[in-house]
Amino acid sequence: MKLRIENLTTLLMMTVMLFAGCSGCAQKNVQPQQQAETPPSQTPTIKLEPEQIPDEQQEVTDIQQQKQSPLIYPYRHNPNVLLPFPQPVIPPQVHKSANAAAKAAKNDRLAAARKEGVKLKFKEKETIGRNAADRTIVEAIGNLAYAQYLAHRWKSRAYPFAEKALAEKPNDYDVLLTWVYLYASRHPLEDSQRVYDSDDPERLDAVRRLYEMNPNHPYVLQELAKIIYPQHPQEALGYAQKALQLEYRYVTDGLDGICYFQLGDYENALAAFKRSLVAADDAKKYGHENRIAYVKRIMSDPETQKKLQTWRKENVPLMGITSGWRRPR
Repeated sequence: MKLRIENLTTLLMMTVMLFAGCSGCAQKNVQPQQQAETPPSQTPTIKLEPEQIPDEQQEVTDIQQQKQSPLIYPYRHNPNVLLPFPQPVIPPQVHKSANAAAKAAKNDRLAAARKEGVKLKFKEKETIGRNAADRTIVEAIGNLAYAQYLAHRWKSRAYPFAEKALAEKPNDYDVLLTWVYLYASRHPLEDSQRVYDSDDPERLDAVRRLYEMNPNHPYVLQELAKIIYPQHPQEALGYAQKALQLEYRYVTDGLDGICYFQLGDYENALAAFKRSLVAADDAKKYGHENRIAYVKRIMSDPETQKKLQTWRKENVPLMGITSGWRRPR
């Protein structure tokens, strides 16, 4: 009986010693982990590359989070191209009738050409068929809807239908809006730069009428600023800034920067072009890079600043709308 008690006591002592030893091991193993989780007293310094340094681009880190107007619609093939009206839907039956009319018109013309002994060129045949299809669709949906439909798909063909719609309803808001948008494409090979940089009273009158009808349409504000910025840069800046408040995707145009540059405010112009560069797609980045480089060069050249000030008094546009930058003629 005595032997069993002693053995039990020994067993208990060995158990306690073993438990204490394991606890010490556990503490040794846990201590480094706790030290690793403890935050350092000093935050490590991260060296940023120049293009990573956040400044003006904080406002446009994610362009999709900025305000987008329900009045502006992206082009079906390029979401960076914005239109002020949606693409109308042409019913399938109308498409079918238009295709049938085009085929019949081409066959009739081919039959007539055979009798005349004339061989038609491919382009002539396609034009005959296209004109027949256009007439069928216009009869079904009207000139305005067809002009808007083509604007989303084949812009160079859309203007004649907008012009016809304007002749039918010269005071209709949607007609005026469509006509103004398509005005620059009335001649497919025309340099669109001249549309904005020239004094065009017809287009300016149309845009001002649109502004009187609806002063809160971002496209109308944007276009009004584009037309008047050489003569009235301060007024144009107000329109451009309001357009950005309603539709931030217009930041990629850099219009506010152009207005600042026309005013001689080079620091704000530079900041605006940097915002535009961050938000722009690859097709527009080159132009904004040119603008930024040009503004920096002007800021360090007092003599050129004096020349620009002289041109500014003569209402000469000092920076183009569609091109990255250009020297006044």
